[in-house]
Amino acid sequence: MDILAGGRRLRPPNTRANRLEVIANRSLIVGYYQGATSISEISRLMGISKSTVRRWIKRFEGEGHVETRPRSGRPRVTSPADDARLLHAVRQTPRTTAVTCL
Repeated sequence: MDILAGGRRLRPPNTRANRLEVIANRSLIVGYYQGATSISEISRLMGISKSTVRRWIKRFEGEGHVETRPRSGRPRVTSPADDARLLHAVRQTPRTTAVTCL
């Protein structure tokens, strides 16, 4: 869902459409570059900085893609043993809440 803010259309950050749109824009940068368009011209056409254009060209040349790299995410709080104990407790008494389970 798009949200209008100050006349600009904003999209919630982690939506599927947004991710696909970002990758499509990065691919467009590479396509322009491979078509012999200068970095300055790509920057102007797409409304982004030259350093951003260079970054995605460099990523494509080094890795062969422009997809977002996987991130580590938040570290786990529970151990596999904790997970097993919780699963066992929930299976024993499915209506138990997290507060009464521990």
